[in-house]
Amino acid sequence: MSNKRYCKTTVVDTNLESSVAKTGTLQLNKLLFLLRQITFAWWSLPGKHLVYIVISSSFLGFLKDAFLIWPAVLLGKPCVLHLHGGGYAGFYGNAGKLQRFCIRHTLRRASGVIVLGELLREQFSFLKDSDKIIVIPNGVHDVSSSNARTLDGPFRFVFLSNLMVSKGYLEAAKAIKSLLLEGLDVELHLCGKFLYSACEGAPSDSQTAREEFERMLDDPTLRGRIVHHGIVMMQEKDDILASSHCLLLPTQYPGEGQPLCILEAMASGLPVIANVHAGIPDMIADGKTGFLVAKNQDDNLTHAMRKIACMGTAEFESLCHNARDAYERQYTLGLHLQRMDNCLSSMSNIKESVSP
Repeated sequence: MSNKRYCKTTVVDTNLESSVAKTGTLQLNKLLFLLRQITFAWWSLPGKHLVYIVISSSFLGFLKDAFLIWPAVLLGKPCVLHLHGGGYAGFYGNAGKLQRFCIRHTLRRASGVIVLGELLREQFSFLKDSDKIIVIPNGVHDVSSSNARTLDGPFRFVFLSNLMVSKGYLEAAKAIKSLLLEGLDVELHLCGKFLYSACEGAPSDSQTAREEFERMLDDPTLRGRIVHHGIVMMQEKDDILASSHCLLLPTQYPGEGQPLCILEAMASGLPVIANVHAGIPDMIADGKTGFLVAKNQDDNLTHAMRKIACMGTAEFESLCHNARDAYERQYTLGLHLQRMDNCLSSMSNIKESVSP
């Protein structure tokens, strides 16, 4: 929107990066930062046509959002909310009666609520106003490779996400071990950092999973077959996608919405194996752009991985082509930005003839 000659945009960043490897917890420095940014947002409101807020699915996050939504509403500003993930229905359902009243009463004041996919509409079923729910899928930059993938050598699976218990990295490692014991020539490349999220349960579960994973790395059967790359970004990430054959994401993460790693894989022409969870079934055409796996079914994950690793060249290339085609039709960054532009412009009634 800032690039439109008729639109002057003020950005208020409420995200404070933290060096600790956990998310979803309150820290004093975060609180002070938020108070400062909210005050700046209030000061910036006069003269604005619209307020756009990326909302949070936690009660403390909701309080932050409410302190932005209500001043906008009281000043008569259209307010558009955007849920970048999922988990809002769970957050609302687990809230107390008074909290649910506050959430409903606040969110109903919004002019629109953006979700990432059709399946994610249900996150806001409690609003009883389906006309306010707007579906705008994510978009990612083009990471296509000019080099066609071949099935020579090991079949390389890639896991591109934070190494959280609920993201399924341990299940992916166990499935690779099963395939290796069957004699298949496969590898697993994990990209991301170990992370604990407060919404997942006890920190001890995260630590236990990490210790089990590290023992697997020392297993002679798996040595060199499971590689942890740590955090990868930009060109390094694109190169890993280009050298892989399939993305794995057996996720059950409570806050999952429309994982960007799936879109990045499709942009690179990679088929995807992922769980039937959150908005993922909207993204993957089972058997055409990858495979969908039922949650808590380790054998199904292994079966899907075995199936794709044993495919013939023509069948595998068809999956790759379909994945890339789905990206070009639905998930390019240009399409995403155009949809966002249309939505926000229509909500704010901004026209190109309006002076800055």
